[in-house]
Amino acid sequence: MRQDKDRTAKWLITHHGDSILWLAGIHGFTSCQPVTPETVAPRRLPDGLLEVRFPGDPDPTLVLVEIEAYPGNDVDPQVFEDILAVELVRKVTPEVVCLVLKPKGNLVVSGSRTRTSRRGLTTLHANWQVVNLWTLDADALLAANDPGLIPWVPLARTNRPADEVLIECRDRLEQVADANDRSGLQVVTGILASFALSRKGLEKLFSGGKPMIDSPLLHELIEQIEERAEKRAEAKAEAKAEALAVKKIAEMQAKLEAEIQTKLEAQRANVARMSISATLEARFGSVPESVRTELASITDANRLEAMIRIAATCPDVATFAAAL
Repeated sequence: MRQDKDRTAKWLITHHGDSILWLAGIHGFTSCQPVTPETVAPRRLPDGLLEVRFPGDPDPTLVLVEIEAYPGNDVDPQVFEDILAVELVRKVTPEVVCLVLKPKGNLVVSGSRTRTSRRGLTTLHANWQVVNLWTLDADALLAANDPGLIPWVPLARTNRPADEVLIECRDRLEQVADANDRSGLQVVTGILASFALSRKGLEKLFSGGKPMIDSPLLHELIEQIEERAEKRAEAKAEAKAEALAVKKIAEMQAKLEAEIQTKLEAQRANVARMSISATLEARFGSVPESVRTELASITDANRLEAMIRIAATCPDVATFAAAL
């Protein structure tokens, strides 16, 4: 999924950087051109860098763009380092737009980072704009009538049924005149939609009597989604099988413990009978067969062990028999 996001981000920044600026509330510019990655930094590269020109300003404004699938603890440090890289190479502090596609637990991208030197004599600090796509209004994006905004719509909030919004996205993109741009927008819309939609939802996006696009990239996307679904199903089946195995082992262990306990109780009862018989024989010479039979019928080891004391203190066998 990260590879899908990276390819999508590069394409959108290159072909529809102006729409990304719209998401960040940046308007009024006359041109927007992507800067070739090689001129940004020799090692760590941001998702994209835009050269934006505004009326009355002879120098272009650099806008650094980062697109993250989910918020994470590494996002703020990463953007901060991107800012430093552009500052180092271009000698200009860029504007920054960080787009986050989907929420993840309680994690947030703060849009702020401070770094202090070891001795505390130097402090670097940066703030930048963070756009959480799920907080944007899908209908407002559609109302802008900008094809470059359509890929972001499936990630935005809406009160309308998801199917209805997806069909509108599909229909809007089919009206894009430029075939290459239309194909690219259709593919990246599908990729971004996969962050928010199930396989079934994507089928609706790419259905409707005619496929949106016959693209190897699209087929690869669908295959990846199916593969992830299969892996989740396999993991679920394995977890279920493991749970059943654990349950079976627990049942077998409980059964074995019960059998051991039963045997121990039987041994206690048998020892108690032997002790009673030996005590009665030592005191009175013999034990009537009726008493032996009665003792054999008693399986409660606690009761039999209590009878040992009676056998040792009773005045005669008849008294013991009565106690039974």
